[in-house]
Amino acid sequence: MIRILLVEDHILVRQSIHAFLKAAGLEVVGEASTGVEALHLVKQLQPDVVLLDIHLPQMSGIEAARQIRKQAPQTHLIALTAYNEKVY
Repeated sequence: MIRILLVEDHILVRQSIHAFLKAAGLEVVGEASTGVEALHLVKQLQPDVVLLDIHLPQMSGIEAARQIRKQAPQTHLIALTAYNEKVY
């Protein structure tokens, strides 16, 4: 089964995504609300996929993604954004 780490700072959004993934039969092995927390959990949980909001407190999701790629290059990253601008 695919092991997913969910990283989203808004708790209601995070809970909704978690419920959706669970209903789809996927395993959410952990949740984080900051980029810093995500880095610690990637190291600890070794997920297959990190579903990552790009706008996070303490460290942006973009910077967290860069560090996750260095720390765990085998981990796949999926970015979440509500922004419509190309820069995101």
